[in-house]
Amino acid sequence: GRGDAEKRKKKDDEDEAMLGDDAEGQIGLITLRPMLKVGVAEALDSDVDTLVMLSKGIAYACGSGTDPMVKRLYNQALLTVPDSLKGRAPPLNVLVVDYSSIYGTDCPAVDTLLLQEDLGRLLAWEDLQQFLGRLRRDGTAIFYSARTLRRAALGPGAEAVADKEQTEYAREVEVAMLGFQDKPSRDANAEVAALVKLAETKGRSSTETAGFAVTAVLSFTLPPPPGLPKGLASPHPAEVTGTDKEVLAALGKHLKTNAGLLETLLKKRTDQVKTIEKIEALALSASPFVNRTGGVRFLGAAAQTLKLLYDADVLSEEAVVAWGQAKGAAAKLDPDLDVRFLEKAKPFITWLEEDSESEEGSDEE
Repeated sequence: GRGDAEKRKKKDDEDEAMLGDDAEGQIGLITLRPMLKVGVAEALDSDVDTLVMLSKGIAYACGSGTDPMVKRLYNQALLTVPDSLKGRAPPLNVLVVDYSSIYGTDCPAVDTLLLQEDLGRLLAWEDLQQFLGRLRRDGTAIFYSARTLRRAALGPGAEAVADKEQTEYAREVEVAMLGFQDKPSRDANAEVAALVKLAETKGRSSTETAGFAVTAVLSFTLPPPPGLPKGLASPHPAEVTGTDKEVLAALGKHLKTNAGLLETLLKKRTDQVKTIEKIEALALSASPFVNRTGGVRFLGAAAQTLKLLYDADVLSEEAVVAWGQAKGAAAKLDPDLDVRFLEKAKPFITWLEEDSESEEGSDEE
């Protein structure tokens, strides 16, 4: 019996060596986790974050810039056959992938795949099925955005349905806002309560509702959308007319009468950042404002529009700067991102940043 046990142990050691000792040269190995060994030279060429990541069983693959050691271990993980593990955890069981590494991989020993959003959002439904097909049956796929996950799970029509629902909801918020406009006296708290109830009834978020309340007020300076219910206030001009200065003057008036409501709705900075995203969508005629006439007026006047909202205490300095920084960072990751609104808004963001710095300077004095 003892001889058999020794033989079994020797065989296990050999199996482990085959699984984990692919490291170059075989001299001076570091064990990062069971069955995962790397050469000292490789480890020194790498960085601490990468070694910690590997020690947790995580590897990544990108089209370019992948650490050679990570690439080797990633490829080794793809070739690991569960049967050879004898019930032990695989050396690497979590893979972070982008578009370049979805095809040609099959991961029977991998139980978690993470799809990076910068490329995940570009994948067709068929590609997303390929991605999910890489995973073993009891595994987990992690998406960084609900939109991409919805597309992967529900199919190619899901996005169109989501866009249609969003467009309809934006319109419902606009109709509610129009209903408040011709009241002899305005009650901000009652109006907020009515919008919150609308959001709950439709299963939409308060953040989205607040954003659409602001774009509704901006839209009062544009021609009315077709098919509005009868009997509502009609602040809209018949057509897109006048200079930017005149449009902004009209917006200033509408903000004066709606500032109490918008300020109450937009107390959180995160809600304000999301609202700027909605204003950007209106200015770029992006979903849900694809068919909205005249939204482009707010592109040329992006800086002045944000300043008006800031002066009316609807947007805070911190929210505008945070939005600008997030948009700038996203643009670095995605060269195809539409940055026209950011470019036009930059003078105001720069002014806010400089104003903030000069205040800090005078405080220190």
